Amino acid sequence: KYPLSIGIKSAKNDILMLSDTQLDLKADKNIYLESDISYILDTIEIGRALQRGFEEHSYHIVYQPIYAKRDKTIASAEAKLLLTDSKVGTIKSDDFMAIAEQSGMAEQLGEYMIEEVFKLLNSGIIQGMGVESVSISLSLNQFMQANFVEKMAHMLQTYDVKPNEVCFDISESIVSGDFDYLISSIAKMKELGFGFGMDNFGQSALNVHSANRFDFDSVKFDRNALLEAKNNPQGMIVLENRIRMIAQMGKRITVNGVDDEETYNMVANLDAEFFQGDYFSPPITANELIGILRATELARVEERRAKAANEAKSSFLANMSHEIRTPINAVLGMNEVILRESNDENIKEYARNIEGAGRTLLSLINDILDFSKIEAGNMEIVNVGYNLSSVLNDVINMISIRAKVKKLDFVVKVDENIPDALYGDEIRLRQVMVNILNNAVKYTNEGSVTLDVAMEAVISHRRAMKVRMAKAPTPPVLQTSTKCKEITDKGVVAITPEGEEKLFEADTVICALGLRPQAAVVSELRNTKHAFQAIGDCTRAQQVTQAVRAGYDAAMSL
Repeated sequence: KYPLSIGIKSAKNDILMLSDTQLDLKADKNIYLESDISYILDTIEIGRALQRGFEEHSYHIVYQPIYAKRDKTIASAEAKLLLTDSKVGTIKSDDFMAIAEQSGMAEQLGEYMIEEVFKLLNSGIIQGMGVESVSISLSLNQFMQANFVEKMAHMLQTYDVKPNEVCFDISESIVSGDFDYLISSIAKMKELGFGFGMDNFGQSALNVHSANRFDFDSVKFDRNALLEAKNNPQGMIVLENRIRMIAQMGKRITVNGVDDEETYNMVANLDAEFFQGDYFSPPITANELIGILRATELARVEERRAKAANEAKSSFLANMSHEIRTPINAVLGMNEVILRESNDENIKEYARNIEGAGRTLLSLINDILDFSKIEAGNMEIVNVGYNLSSVLNDVINMISIRAKVKKLDFVVKVDENIPDALYGDEIRLRQVMVNILNNAVKYTNEGSVTLDVAMEAVISHRRAMKVRMAKAPTPPVLQTSTKCKEITDKGVVAITPEGEEKLFEADTVICALGLRPQAAVVSELRNTKHAFQAIGDCTRAQQVTQAVRAGYDAAMSL
């Protein structure tokens, strides 16, 4: 079209190649340097690779998964064309599609990609594992074909594919052209049931109002919009507003170009429902996509099985604990009759031991029931009036027997200023104290375990019971019922640093320094933590583990 001067460094073959090639040269440039010639020659070589592609069967379809924001699972995928040439190497469709359109091969390549996608959808494999649709990008030449709608209708019948499983994406630059023709063509395709999306939104000057004229089901934001938002605060504001407005139109929004963690963190809180990019997955083959979907489906099945098994276990524990408590209460009731009516001190001593052991057994059963409630998320606090002396008496009876067996001194100190009539959940209070004291006795080989009960008065408008560390006199105030308890032991067992991190995890065995794994401490302390959470006060792992981690003279305050 214009005179072409080539530098003398160009080889003879290059000159012949250029003389035999139809090029759209620039009118304002008469002299092309070596760098210009290299670009032109690369373009020519890609064009020849496109022609070799069908002869050598070197075209492949890859799929980039599109992940749902709600659960990070694959909701759909975008089909992409890949060329693996014997001379040029691997070329992405973004690098050769413009050349294909110039050479008239875009229609042939587009039909090949659509046919391969329809073959995959015809198998029904990916739909059965949660993939809603596959999106296919249409070139301008494809969409401008007079018989394109008829071809797609024929393909639907040939491959028995549901049209709503296919979403055709049209780039924003195409939409910026002939509005009326595009609107008419999209309407015909949607009558067949196909979905339509706008690709690369934000690439041209098309505004939201103009985009709303087209009956698009989805909008995909361009990578360039993310780069602008990442580098410019104003760009982020523009991106947020655009996404918000399109979301209000009821369009499905996908953010493309999420290629790293920094970009994901930037867009995670936007109103977009779906994300696409190398951060989640690069383009992969159909077999690789099926493999990921199968692994995800297996994980879902295992999760459902584990949940069902856990629910069955919790139900069994709850029913079993209720059934066992009935005969134990009967035993304790008969034992109370013995204590009340017997005059023999030896028999009374035996009966008191039976009472202590029975209440300990009831406490263990309550822990089992609470454990099942915790797993079911049904831990409840029942506030009633109770006597602190009764709670402490039960705790002392249960712990003193164990301390006596191990020849430990069990010391109880109670502040005489504490009122006896209090309001709260005495069951949880008793449970927390017994759990911690049990561990103190269990892991103390010699010395003593001390329960020190003091009080800090607190005016409470929302809760009647709090647990915190303090020792203070009691000023006269209304509605005060906060107890402070400090449990001290002289144990020698210490939890390893690795064990401390896992202290509150379910199904965990804690290893003590130099000793065999200790599992019981975990369930008791985990129940204790959930009890504190239920009453609005969380125990930190560092505080709870002081009794066993510090070694000697360890103290823990509740």
